[in-house]
Amino acid sequence: MIKKPKISIEKLYPLLIFNFVTEELPTNSTYEDRLMWQKVGYLAQQFGASLSDFSFTWYKAGPYSPAYTSVLYSLPDNLDDMYNYRLDESVIEKIEPLKEIYESAPHDISVVKWLELVASLLYIVKEMGLDKDSSIKTLKRRKPFFNNTFHNNTAWGLLENLGMI
Repeated sequence: MIKKPKISIEKLYPLLIFNFVTEELPTNSTYEDRLMWQKVGYLAQQFGASLSDFSFTWYKAGPYSPAYTSVLYSLPDNLDDMYNYRLDESVIEKIEPLKEIYESAPHDISVVKWLELVASLLYIVKEMGLDKDSSIKTLKRRKPFFNNTFHNNTAWGLLENLGMI
């Protein structure tokens, strides 16, 4: 009989968060998949999920944690064990707004780019304490491709309505 590897709680918690938000299992097969993992993790942490073991700093695609990436790469190929667990209601309550962000991507931007924009904007505000105009200006300077006024204002408004800024 082949013994299936068990998922440690350190890996299970981020996995359950990702699955709750995206309704998918994470994968590390593409850059966009890894980017999605990072942004969901960062935003979940900002909404109060207990991910304090992971320190996010600014990198090319915004908030990034090497340790959080390590979790993704160390997940077993078979994630069937995950279905035996559920997030606690208190965690779901905290990260429910993240699901709203995920589902509110404007039709002309991919969900992963939307999460990158929202996470990057939030990171800039939290790290630098800037107002809206200065934050968006900094975002565009660091990431010139995020130059869509509608997207930037929508992301700002969403973060503001969710009480994050």
